[in-house]
Amino acid sequence: MDAFHFEEYGEYVQDLAKRILMNRGVNAETMLDCCEKLIERGKKTSDNMLLGFAYYFRAENNYILNRTEDFLRNIMTALAYLDASGQWELLTRAYNLMAITSLNRGNAPFAMDYYLTSLKYCQNYHLHEMGTIININIGTLYMNCGDYQQAARFFEAGLALLQKYPEFPGYESLIFSANIGLANTCLMRHDLMAGRGYMDRAKKTGQLEEDPVNLLVYRCFEARIYHEEKKYSLRDDAIDQISGMMHMEFPLMDIFEDIFRYCELLLETEKYNELWVLLNKLETFTKQSGIHNLEKRILGLKIKYYKVVGENAGYLQAAGLYYEISDMMEKENTYIIGKMLNIRSFLEESTRRQQEMREENEKLQHQSQTDALTGLANRFRLNQEAKKRFEEARANQSAFGIEILDIDYFKQFNDNYGHQQGDACIQAVAEKIRSMQDHPGVFAARYGGDEFVLIYTGYTKEDVEALMEELRDKIQEMGMEHRYSKAASVVTISQGACLGIPQEKDEAADFLHLADEMLYQIKKVSRNSLKVCAFDPKQAKSLEGASDVDLS
Repeated sequence: MDAFHFEEYGEYVQDLAKRILMNRGVNAETMLDCCEKLIERGKKTSDNMLLGFAYYFRAENNYILNRTEDFLRNIMTALAYLDASGQWELLTRAYNLMAITSLNRGNAPFAMDYYLTSLKYCQNYHLHEMGTIININIGTLYMNCGDYQQAARFFEAGLALLQKYPEFPGYESLIFSANIGLANTCLMRHDLMAGRGYMDRAKKTGQLEEDPVNLLVYRCFEARIYHEEKKYSLRDDAIDQISGMMHMEFPLMDIFEDIFRYCELLLETEKYNELWVLLNKLETFTKQSGIHNLEKRILGLKIKYYKVVGENAGYLQAAGLYYEISDMMEKENTYIIGKMLNIRSFLEESTRRQQEMREENEKLQHQSQTDALTGLANRFRLNQEAKKRFEEARANQSAFGIEILDIDYFKQFNDNYGHQQGDACIQAVAEKIRSMQDHPGVFAARYGGDEFVLIYTGYTKEDVEALMEELRDKIQEMGMEHRYSKAASVVTISQGACLGIPQEKDEAADFLHLADEMLYQIKKVSRNSLKVCAFDPKQAKSLEGASDVDLS
């Protein structure tokens, strides 16, 4: 699990994180101690990254030890911190563990909800390895629920991801799991030919000689398909091989469904001795796990066995235990469902708060980039947009134009009509300038005071002149009285612009300097007029320092 890095932290935190990863599933006491220290540090510094990481692995440890209540409490705490700190892979793993916990306790709907949530994060954040695992797990869930068509769809999705990313850790084992899952869906639908095809693919990729778990799963499926094919001699050979493997220790939680189906085959084929040995092994495991749903399923098989062989005493005893476990399960499920609903409510509330925070941040960001008086982009946003559009034009060798304008005789307007009317004048002009952004490739901003800037991308000189004239006419047609103007009896503007194709050494500020020079020149001749020039780098450099305008 090399996706979790703490390079930005000091040696103390890095050492704790490494020890947690090294001791997970190996030394629970050491791992929990490191988690506690990391949580203590995270709380002191209000660090969501540390808290999410530590609570997740504390929850995972409780999951391994089958401490359900401690697992749920820690995983619920971890989820909020993981989401807040963007630790998406651990978040998908958390939902996966919650799904497995729900499924083992007989709550398939909850399990499906958590699997699908995990899969959504995998897709959104391109977590392809976890996406493969989740697809296979969902396929297994659908298969256990009897929906073999849907199961096959998810197994195929897992295989498709594996084909794209053969570098995944455990690639061969994942390929095996997906193919044996597809083989099972075919067997359940009595499509033996297709089932054997997937079985052969699983054999080729499962590294059976090196992986005894995959070998046992393969042998269990092999016995079942031989039985369906009525190849009873080969079926019995497979059963003998499985019986020879029963002295070994296996992670039965991971392969429980495969073993359970094999037990059903033993009961059907009257292989009672082999069945009895395996049932006792499974019964010991399920009692140790404390998972009543699995205990109940094993007891159900035992009841069928006692009934077939005529052992009434064993049958009655198993039936009584079955009732007791069913009653315990009902109480446990009520408790677990309550916990899961609390988690769901907690997550929804957490999601709502985070959405509010995102909206508030977006609002603040918008405010930081918007001129308060006019609602146009401000100087900060102008600098960002000018740089971006200029670099794009330079890369694409397309035209870039920039215009600077101001309101004619605005000081006289402000001094005589008052500041409130002056603000109203700026707002009215800004509204007409804003409308120019309806043209593609046009961006407008307030530069300061009564000055505004427009950027034109992808336009010819004639196009820019036409757009400038359109804006000039819109301002004049407002008919806003200006008795103190020497240009007209209404509010007007003067405009200067520069246009060209940016080259390697050019800067957006060079274009703005020339645009400002055009504005200066046209105002000397006549207000309520405009002037556009082609970009000349030598002339632009000569103006540096002589102009107040700047794009930095």
